[in-house]
Amino acid sequence: MSVFPERFPKHLRAGMEAYVLWGQLPGSFLVAVLENNLYQAFALADPDSKVGLEAVVRWCHMNLPSAAWGNEELVLEWVKRGGLNGKPSASSMRGI
Repeated sequence: MSVFPERFPKHLRAGMEAYVLWGQLPGSFLVAVLENNLYQAFALADPDSKVGLEAVVRWCHMNLPSAAWGNEELVLEWVKRGGLNGKPSASSMRGI
C-alpha cells in the first residue's frame, strides 16, 4: 500500500486501506470520491475531509487500480471481488 500523503486526512486512511486490500466499503464520503461523485463528496465531507479532498482524489488517481474506482459499478465490482486480496474461495475455507 502506498504511503498516504500528509494532507490525506488521517481518519480516512484505515477505511481506504480496507477498501483497497479487502473490498470493504468505507464511509459515505470516500464512497462518493471512489464513485467520482465529487459534488456528493463535498456535500458529505466533514471539515478535515473538505480540506483534504484534493489530496484524496490525487492519491486515488495516482495509486488505485483503474478497476477500483471511477463510478458506482466499478466500486461495487471491487467490493464483490474482495479488493486486491480477493475473497477466499470455498475450497480454501474447508478445514477452518
